[in-house]
Amino acid sequence: MAFPSSHGPQMPWGSQIFAGTGILMSVVAELYHRARQRVIERKLQEVKDRRASQDDYRMLFESIPQMIFTKNLNSVYLTCNQNYARSLGIKPEELTGHTDYDYYPKDLADRYRADDRRIIESGLPETLEERHVQSGNEAWIHVVKAPIRNEDGKVCGVLGISRRLRKFSGGARRRQSAGISTISSAQRLRFP
Repeated sequence: MAFPSSHGPQMPWGSQIFAGTGILMSVVAELYHRARQRVIERKLQEVKDRRASQDDYRMLFESIPQMIFTKNLNSVYLTCNQNYARSLGIKPEELTGHTDYDYYPKDLADRYRADDRRIIESGLPETLEERHVQSGNEAWIHVVKAPIRNEDGKVCGVLGISRRLRKFSGGARRRQSAGISTISSAQRLRFP
């Protein structure tokens, strides 16, 4: 059965439905393509925004003169700034995946991991002042360690920020051994 048409030759009824379906499919495909393109553009913008945010974070991380590092819940290093890496004689990317045992004597590594564990369990930051020996040089190091929290507020790691306070001189060593210095080698102060 064919329907009359004022435009051109008559098309059988089934052909007109097929032609209409083809147009409809074309429109649906175009709408799908546009929607998909918008999703892709939005995702690309999110990636660009995230990258810009990470670049800003890295710039801040590297601009601070202190030595900075982060560790996961197992005290495995995630990242550090150039100052911290330089103190270990490495590049920042070389620290990722390592532990304190890879860079410090066992007694220091044990103490650093115990500090990390205490901060992770308490969820509170701490200030530590310690005598530090590296390459035969002694110095007082001021360290602030704080828990890192995820978006749910759960502790997911440790942030450490440290700076050298002063080098030991012979006189300072004598005053310390004579009990004159009031700073202990592992004084711990908690933030309220």
